[in-house]
Amino acid sequence: MNTVKGMWLSLLLCCSLVGQLAHADQQQALLELAELLAEAISTNDYAAVDQRFDHAGFAKLTIEKMQLSASESKSVKKQLLSSMNLSSILGKGLSAYDPKNLGVKVIGIVRDKNESLPVVRVSFPEGGTNYYELRVKKLKNQYFIYDIFIRANSQYISETIGQAIVMMMGLPSSWIATLAYPEGSRKEVVRLISEANAAQAKGEFQLAFDRLQELPQSVQEEDVVNLMMVMVSSQLGDDIYRRELSIFAERQAENPRYNFMLIDHYYYMGQYKKALNAVEKMLKRYPGDAALMQLKAVIYLEQKDYKKADDLLLLSQQLEPEFEDTYWTGVTVNLRKKDYARMIYWLEQLEQQSGVQFEAANFEGDETYKEFINSDEFLHWMTHKSI
Repeated sequence: MNTVKGMWLSLLLCCSLVGQLAHADQQQALLELAELLAEAISTNDYAAVDQRFDHAGFAKLTIEKMQLSASESKSVKKQLLSSMNLSSILGKGLSAYDPKNLGVKVIGIVRDKNESLPVVRVSFPEGGTNYYELRVKKLKNQYFIYDIFIRANSQYISETIGQAIVMMMGLPSSWIATLAYPEGSRKEVVRLISEANAAQAKGEFQLAFDRLQELPQSVQEEDVVNLMMVMVSSQLGDDIYRRELSIFAERQAENPRYNFMLIDHYYYMGQYKKALNAVEKMLKRYPGDAALMQLKAVIYLEQKDYKKADDLLLLSQQLEPEFEDTYWTGVTVNLRKKDYARMIYWLEQLEQQSGVQFEAANFEGDETYKEFINSDEFLHWMTHKSI
């Protein structure tokens, strides 16, 4: 009996070990796929990652979300298969930036229901970050990307592309048919949405926003239209953007899909507790992410809780020494606190990390640093640097 029992235990142990190895292989394969995308963004060369883009799967999913008739589906599928790739979708969206100035990093894998989603983070030169969650499937023993959730606008690229095609073509049997428009106004709704999309494509954002505002109130309140108004308003100045974001936040505050997007709103409205709560929710999804910790520190800075801010920045630095926003936030925290010795600590940490050497000329002539450059700490620092 003991021998049989031992054999079963050995078999179970072997099965467990095989399962662990298979899981580790899967994780590694997913991370390598994410690295392909990260490299594409960093170099603006999408050729390699486009080879791992499931065009057919993306086209099928996009058409499903567009809710088209059979005849419309056939035409749109042909268009998607012939023209859609990651270069035209993501490359175009990031074309305003020099790829050398983008900070791109694979931050890990998250679980969503039954899916494992590798995540790529993009940091922008003027500040701010975005997160790309890759939906993948295995085809011919390799993983392929078939959709990407873009955290900053809280949409899958299949949704964004599908909505754009529907609005451009005014397809009558699409999701537009499901909007809550008043009786007899369908044609007008299709026209206004199509014109708004055309204006947005030309960079005529005020005209696009005006057309969306002409829509019946019940249509403006639909999630897809409301989100579109927020995105267009972001190109029209802070006041309009914040107003539209406030309207959106009232409707979507409890929807986890929009947690990251609404941090910006809570921060600018001075609703710091809500902002911190939203960041905490994102940290549960991306644990140990230095950019989110730095963002949390910025909120503590606005609350004048300088110790919490500085402690978080130290943790952020330990996790990702190469994330330079952490150092600059440390400088700002201690400048605000007038703790110039601690401010110099962060400047020296930045020097070590980036290779830049600060001189007095970097701070002179800037009112922000007026008290700092007249301090004993600054004089001692500059004297020590010149030895």
